[in-house]
Amino acid sequence: MNALVRDSDNRLGKMISAGKTDAEMLDEFYLAALCRSPASTEAKKLLAHIATAKDRRAAWEDVLWALLNSKEFLLRR
Repeated sequence: MNALVRDSDNRLGKMISAGKTDAEMLDEFYLAALCRSPASTEAKKLLAHIATAKDRRAAWEDVLWALLNSKEFLLRR
């Protein structure tokens, strides 16, 4: 799973290369993983995490792991 998240040619890599904004990416990942948009408090915290990170890609990988490890994701399988 770690190799899939880190793969430079995965969905994350393609979105970064396409120049998508962090907000667009967050909505897309939430819809893909949880079938809903992020709540305003979730979006605010996660976008702040990404904005203050030294490495945008690494910050996004953190967000992906948080989604994949969430109870909500596990219950939606």
